[in-house]
Amino acid sequence: MIVTRLPYTLTLMGVSTLLAILIAIPIGVYSAVRQYSKFDYIMTTVTFIGISLPGFVFGIFLILIFSVGAQAAGWPFLPSGNAQSPRDWVMPVLNWRIDSGSFADRLLHFIMPCAVLTFIGIAGWSRFIRGSMLEVLNLDYVRTARAKGVKEQLVILKHALRNSLIPFVTLLAGVLASIFGGAILTETVFNYPGLGLLLINAITRQDYNVAMALLFINIVLLLIGYLITDILYAVVDPRIRVS
Repeated sequence: MIVTRLPYTLTLMGVSTLLAILIAIPIGVYSAVRQYSKFDYIMTTVTFIGISLPGFVFGIFLILIFSVGAQAAGWPFLPSGNAQSPRDWVMPVLNWRIDSGSFADRLLHFIMPCAVLTFIGIAGWSRFIRGSMLEVLNLDYVRTARAKGVKEQLVILKHALRNSLIPFVTLLAGVLASIFGGAILTETVFNYPGLGLLLINAITRQDYNVAMALLFINIVLLLIGYLITDILYAVVDPRIRVS
């Protein structure tokens, strides 16, 4: 059961986590460098919404707008749930025939749950990076580098960013477990057949063997994640050496 659900969760969590990291780091760095700018205020508002809004609520909003509302208006829409359609269907307006189980069909089902997890990840991680960068930018060695005439881009990327990533590495400890465990509420809202939905179904059906197996694997992966985090400290911080 775990093996059959694993590819869905690995794809969903892997893509959303990668997108969130790649987008959150530049946003957090730019917001810190341009503190109190219009961009910073906009991103602060957006990230506060992402942090405060539960993932399942955001998922329901997307379903109401891009699935139910768009379909009722006769516009192109996104499927509201599952990983693929039970039968072939046609996209309105575009007259695009989509075969059940095709790459296009799976991609359209994948977009909304991936968007929810990516947005939540960006909101949390970009704020963390911003706060960490602000602390580093005010340190003496950064001011010294600027006083020596080092280009601002090199000061930010070489001196400030690398040291600001040290606290961020701590957050990566739980990524391995979260990628395996999936987003329970998001997969439940979209009925996405991953491990998160499997865990919910196992608990509601009192299938404790499946639930305990999933939780046990999550714990093992979390411990491995902490080990990897300790090793990564030596990569981002030259003062730390792995003995």
